[in-house]
Amino acid sequence: MLQKDGYAFYIGSRYRVTQDINIGAEYNYGSKYWFSATQGAEDMFNKLATRGDAFEVYTLWQFHKYLNAKLAYMHIKENYTGSGWHFGEPAKKDATQEIYTLSLEARF
Repeated sequence: MLQKDGYAFYIGSRYRVTQDINIGAEYNYGSKYWFSATQGAEDMFNKLATRGDAFEVYTLWQFHKYLNAKLAYMHIKENYTGSGWHFGEPAKKDATQEIYTLSLEARF
């Protein structure tokens, strides 16, 4: 990777439907040599480190100032191995993940 360039782009939007409900959508693309140092993210699935296409649509419900829930669908299409890693030469890959999540976040 020292002699190759990687790139990525991201676009996202969120819309407030009501005071307590938001909907959103995000898309990102990572190239063959893309490396993102986001392994420590709180999300179980790291779409920002994907070498390929990833999109997510979601709804957020805010029950209280410090308590919310998120219902989401994520689609990840990996084109190369090593998403999120900087070791080894990426190889062609044809993998698809479809992920449905429901998470609850409480802040103290």
